[in-house]
Amino acid sequence: MIHTGLPIDSVLPDLVSALKGHDSLLLSAEPGAGKSTVVPIALLQSGLAGKRSVVMLEPRVLAARAAARRMASLLGEKPGETVGYRTRWETVVSPATKIEVVTEAILTKMLQNDPSLDRYGIVIFDEFHERSIHADLALALTLDARSSFRDDLKIVIMSATLERDSLKTLLKDPPEIRAQGRCFPVRVIHSAEHVSLPLEQRVRFAAESALKAFPGDILVFLPGEYEIRTAAALLKTDLSDGSAEILPLYGSLPPTEQDKVFRPHTAGPDDVRRIILATSVAETSVTIPSVGVVIDPGLSRVPRFSPATGMDKLETIRETKAGAEQRKGRAGRTGPGVCIRLWPECEEKAMPSDPQPEILSADLAPAVLELVKWGRTEKDISALPWVTPPPAPMLGQAFDLLRHLGALSDSGALTAQGETMRSLPLHPRIARAVITGARMGLSRTAAEAGALMEGRGELTQTDLRDRLALLRRKAPGTEHLRRTAERLHAGLAGTHRTAPTGPKDPEGILLAAAYPDRIGRTKELHSGIYTLSNGVTASLRNTDPLAGSEFLACGETTSLRGNTVIRLAAPVSLAELEQFLPDLFESAESLSWDDEKAMAVREKTVSLGSLTIRRTRLTGPPPDDQVIPLLLKVIRSAGYRIAFAPSASAESLRLRADFLHRQGIEGFPDFSESGLLDDLENWLAPHLSGVRSFAGLQALDLRSILECRLSGSARIKLNALAPEKLKVPSGSMIRIRYDDPDRPAVSVRLQELFGMTATPRLAGRVPLLMDILSPAMRTVQKTTDLESFWKESYFLVRKEMRGRYPRHDWPEDPLRAVPHRGVRRPS
Repeated sequence: MIHTGLPIDSVLPDLVSALKGHDSLLLSAEPGAGKSTVVPIALLQSGLAGKRSVVMLEPRVLAARAAARRMASLLGEKPGETVGYRTRWETVVSPATKIEVVTEAILTKMLQNDPSLDRYGIVIFDEFHERSIHADLALALTLDARSSFRDDLKIVIMSATLERDSLKTLLKDPPEIRAQGRCFPVRVIHSAEHVSLPLEQRVRFAAESALKAFPGDILVFLPGEYEIRTAAALLKTDLSDGSAEILPLYGSLPPTEQDKVFRPHTAGPDDVRRIILATSVAETSVTIPSVGVVIDPGLSRVPRFSPATGMDKLETIRETKAGAEQRKGRAGRTGPGVCIRLWPECEEKAMPSDPQPEILSADLAPAVLELVKWGRTEKDISALPWVTPPPAPMLGQAFDLLRHLGALSDSGALTAQGETMRSLPLHPRIARAVITGARMGLSRTAAEAGALMEGRGELTQTDLRDRLALLRRKAPGTEHLRRTAERLHAGLAGTHRTAPTGPKDPEGILLAAAYPDRIGRTKELHSGIYTLSNGVTASLRNTDPLAGSEFLACGETTSLRGNTVIRLAAPVSLAELEQFLPDLFESAESLSWDDEKAMAVREKTVSLGSLTIRRTRLTGPPPDDQVIPLLLKVIRSAGYRIAFAPSASAESLRLRADFLHRQGIEGFPDFSESGLLDDLENWLAPHLSGVRSFAGLQALDLRSILECRLSGSARIKLNALAPEKLKVPSGSMIRIRYDDPDRPAVSVRLQELFGMTATPRLAGRVPLLMDILSPAMRTVQKTTDLESFWKESYFLVRKEMRGRYPRHDWPEDPLRAVPHRGVRRPS
């Protein structure tokens, strides 16, 4: 078994023994123990993998490459022999390779190609405490594959710190091995000086002070490439005398530049000191020789789903306590060291203990694409063996986006385009843009645009065409972008047309392909205000030349004081969108109500997301099954009287029937206006065939339709219990008013009532309100008790009226008088 002199050596026998009897193992090793470079070799040499290989997932490209090189060195070989590695853009393996270090989504791709992982006997997950989404996804798929295909597959999870409870539950209580690290004492100094200055300036002062005060090389942690470049420029200016070498270290740095950091080096009195400016890639898995001082500003940059970009964006956050300890340990690898923390000690209480799993905040679209390929659906993804299940709302968003991009069908199945998008090492949005460009014969432009869309803020011009121009001119800061573009273009070889068929300026189409939910149409030319296809209102400066475009394809947007501001866009025409991205448009026939004409009209609507592009009025009558529901809705909205304009006859029947309904007479449903509106589907809809307008509605025989609600016996009851008219003693037929359903009334001249002793009753119990009129048809008395009226009130009325209307009868005994309609002189 391998012997290196590193602390990990002491636990290797126990590790091998434990793994012989179990299918999983947890290894917790302190920084400097040597786990990343020794354990894979020890497991291979133990024979536990049989004739198969060992594969190790390393979260970071730089660490993967460094680990593979170190292992090859321990074996006296070069990478690509016994030990090789695979990254997003680089593969260094051979038929002889038995240990593979893979990174990013490589292990997931390997599982998709061979779910049984038949070539591998052991899978190692290194630095699992970082909880990258790739590691979580790959572990879930590996466990799923083991349960289905490979019960002999062994899994080792290694980290400086482990979430023991969740992992032990998931892996069914596996053995745990702990290894001590090798770390010399590190003195911690808290420095809160120059807190008002930009980060790069603070680092500059701290590094220059440390150069004078402490021995050894200096490792400075910075959030990203931009800060590293800025700080390097400041330090090179101040240290132009050559007293120190300034070296950057970040993931996208060319390997030859990264190697300068790892070359053997001593920091003796006669040696040139080094100041290494690194991102968090230097926290774990790699050892930088001769580092005696660490400067930690307490910041890191992690991927978070960004509404601004519609995918992951690197966000600067406060370092965790665990991360700060990892960084501190880098100063004590080769001897006693110093860690200068650029924050007050009192702030450490507020620092989070451990990093949040990426799966809780990262964009899940790339992972969902892999999960669907794996055979999972939106409903059963959570059933996979997750350490931390992905949040359901974020899964839903990812599925929606992938459907919008054409990667998934409406049912959630992977489409042919989705399969092609999966094959590219890009976010699905950018993959779609690159594929679209390649299909138009514009693969180079597509690759360049894809690199820019994937960029990390190297360029800030709003117009994508301006960014492309800078990239092609090889402007400072675009080296990484150019390398990415070249790799993408090389990957598209043989998949694109030889003759361009796309528009002269394809940038807008490429952005629209990636961001179909962010195609904007101006509200007013040169206003800079656009309504996007996702319904959001976004703006440019009205002085921006892009503000003169009717349509814009927008990429990145940001929120500023509650407003959405466009940060990346390109002009595009409606004709180009319809020609090159026809799948973005939806065409639908709809039925709507023309308020002015009071009729239903058919329209064909072409829409782009929430944007209505055009409406066309269609000829020909709409089918009943479409128009009747619309008509009923409009009737309810307009109200009974406006919609029907009911005739007096229809209204009379309705009021009489409603009166009997209120009296609880059997056979009479609710005939109130609101009751009829609530029940339109039952009593009206069967009679609406061919009706398309209020005019057609009002031409119907409403009275007959209302009568259809009543049975034959109910109609007889209606005439008997709530007659339309009352025959009075004079012989006149007087219409009864049912407007007040609680008090039906009749208006009749007093002389026509002579001889009527009792008040008529409706429904057998409700007295009719008698509105007794003068000869001039003015009310002289209202009563529901005629008997009392004749005995008392009549004589007061007679006294007042006989002088005013002397030609009319005002007998002393009205009950014996002859009723009549007209004028009759007293005899």
